[in-house]
Amino acid sequence: MRHVSQYFPRHAGDNLDETGQGNEKPSRGYIAWMLWGGDEGREWSEGVVKKLDERDEKDSD
Repeated sequence: MRHVSQYFPRHAGDNLDETGQGNEKPSRGYIAWMLWGGDEGREWSEGVVKKLDERDEKDSD
C-alpha cells in the first residue's frame, strides 16, 4: 500500500490537465493517474498508510 501511496506525489504534475477535451487524446500522465485511482485513489491510499503508520508506531512502544 505504501508503494501505491508513493505514486501520487511523484506524478502529481504529469500533464493531468490534458484530459482529452474535444478531439484531443488524453495525456499518458492523465491515463496513468486514473488507472492508479485518480484523486480518490490518492486520498484512500494516504488514509490507509496513515493508519498503518499509526499501528506501527503503537506496536513499537
